Amino acid sequence: MNKFLKQKGIRLALALTAVVAAITIASAIWGRSSPIGAVLKTITSPFERAVTALAGKVEDAYGLIFAYEHIKEENAELRLKISAMEAEIRDARDANAENIRLRALLDLIKVGQNYKVLAAAKLISRSSSGWSSTFTIGEGSITGIERGDCVITEHGYLVGLVTDVAPTTATMRSIIDVDSGIGAIIDRNGVTGIASGDFKLMRESKLSMKYLPDKADILNGDTVMTSGSGEVFPAGIVIGYVTAYTINDSGMEWVAEISPAADLDAITEVFVVRRAINNGEK
Repeated sequence: MNKFLKQKGIRLALALTAVVAAITIASAIWGRSSPIGAVLKTITSPFERAVTALAGKVEDAYGLIFAYEHIKEENAELRLKISAMEAEIRDARDANAENIRLRALLDLIKVGQNYKVLAAAKLISRSSSGWSSTFTIGEGSITGIERGDCVITEHGYLVGLVTDVAPTTATMRSIIDVDSGIGAIIDRNGVTGIASGDFKLMRESKLSMKYLPDKADILNGDTVMTSGSGEVFPAGIVIGYVTAYTINDSGMEWVAEISPAADLDAITEVFVVRRAINNGEK
């Protein structure tokens, strides 16, 4: 548009102006009162009006061009201001997330009488198949993490167990992995069993609780926690909630289905903890 106005519009205006100027000069030579002058005046009148109108259009167009260039400059300034504001928002969001993480860490330290908080770690990858569910976290032996340490969320929900450690990373097996095995207890009434991964339930991101007493009092919605039996998992960490209580395919054993309290598909940051023994550190 700018190019057209600068080239086509100006050329047309100059051409019309030249024509009118030539005819006006001729009219002046012959005089307006002469027949030829009157004819020339009649001829030039439409051109004069056209030139005047075109001049107005060109002036308007240049006004628009000036306004357009001004708006472009303002837009560039606004984009810079918006970029700066977005950067400030990102910084504030990161700072807020860090504050939330630190508050969660403090809460875990306060309530974690059965364990020591070793590190906060971000998930850097995850792997899932029909029989396994593992995660890789961005902290390792440099921060004191060892095989057998537990992994929980900021809310104190169990995520899994560290199985391999490198200096700056570690691999953890999630609670729905078929190789998992956790001493578990129903918080409502103290019924105990073993929470473990299950081939069938893994597809639903669930695990099962087996080795339950006959006719155990278990209801949907019951909270399942770590019992602390064994030497790995601290007691009192929430595993999940009962969603079904049925007899298994063999008809020989009752099994509780558990939905993990931690959203394993959504978590991005976890805490690595270690069981405390005799109120000391392992």
